[in-house]
Amino acid sequence: MKTRSLTKDEINKITERCKIREQAFFTIMRQSGLTPYIIKQLKIKNLEKILETDTPIPCKINVPQEKQKEKFRTPPAFIGYEGTEHLKQYLKTDREDLTTESLLFTIHNNPNKEINTKDVSRAFKQTAEKLKKDKIIMYEDKKEGKANTIRLYNLINYYKTNAKEYLTEVKNNPNREDEFYRKLYKENTMIHLEIETPSKTEIIQLKDRLEKIENKINPKPTFVINNEWLQNYAKRREEKDKYEKEHAEELNKEWERKYNTPETLEKSNKAEKYAEEFLKSPEGQTMLYLEELNKRLNEHPEQTNQIYEELTKYSHEHPEIEKQEHEKSIELHIWQLESENYYNQQKIDRLEKTVIEITKILKEKKETKNNNNIPQNTNKINQAKNQTILLPHDNKQNTNPIQQPTPQYYA
Repeated sequence: MKTRSLTKDEINKITERCKIREQAFFTIMRQSGLTPYIIKQLKIKNLEKILETDTPIPCKINVPQEKQKEKFRTPPAFIGYEGTEHLKQYLKTDREDLTTESLLFTIHNNPNKEINTKDVSRAFKQTAEKLKKDKIIMYEDKKEGKANTIRLYNLINYYKTNAKEYLTEVKNNPNREDEFYRKLYKENTMIHLEIETPSKTEIIQLKDRLEKIENKINPKPTFVINNEWLQNYAKRREEKDKYEKEHAEELNKEWERKYNTPETLEKSNKAEKYAEEFLKSPEGQTMLYLEELNKRLNEHPEQTNQIYEELTKYSHEHPEIEKQEHEKSIELHIWQLESENYYNQQKIDRLEKTVIEITKILKEKKETKNNNNIPQNTNKINQAKNQTILLPHDNKQNTNPIQQPTPQYYA
């Protein structure tokens, strides 16, 4: 029986139910493709800035040359956000007095002894069996003389399945610089190996959602900057800074003379008072709350699940935020309909006025039809015949103006 592939959901459920050390071990296997034999021999120095706060993502793993089976140099391995966060959490909670020479994974009672990979494999297998017993995941039982259907090496198979493009490129270009492989891993592979909920993609979507809600409360003007404008702006800014530095005293005196007045101070106090009142209002409280969530999301990405739940709960408790933009669109639509009705009514009024005027002129003409002289109102009729109906909002004459019908009597 072949070892079957694991799904994202199955990997997540098995990982979540294991201890923090095993969680870090499993995630490194899944995101780097390294075997348990290699991972157990890694030291702190082999992972790029893993003890620092500015650990680059993806994080590079330099596998020691003597630990590799190949005779020639092979590209470094990498782990993404999830592997880095699990590993940092493990080192922070379960390890003490770490140095660059410390082993990355150790047994619980002896920090100088390598982790037993059989224990890690056993933990993976037992957790999968418990999940099967609880009918959370389903797979076939092991047959006699065959390997387990689900075992630790499934994680390496998962990596190979989702990193085919990366592995092919590495095989074709084995001697490129490390940054080439880092960029390749980040752009083509890491997104397929980030499988926890929410994934990095979902974090970006959550940030976009926060930004949209903030823009609804406090809209930001859109402005497109091109290179030419940027260069001109930098030049003007440099000239302005130079002038301000040379005439600092004069400018300070001028500023005090213009702005340090009772009127400006009163306006400033009004603005501060308005800002305080706004922050106390529901809209202001929402803005402060969203800013706090965004700050937490940037500083503590491991709290993404909690932040996502809080935002969802807050949105349900304050439906007016989600409805605000919809209500604005409805108001705009109503205003457009009212404006259209107004202009249509103006058009109808003008047409009715023209008809009344023509009817009056024809009536006068009938009274004087026996007279051979052309009535004096002929000019009015000609004006009415050629009259063009223009709407109040038209800036130019219509290309198809409305021409009044020519009376049959004068045709």
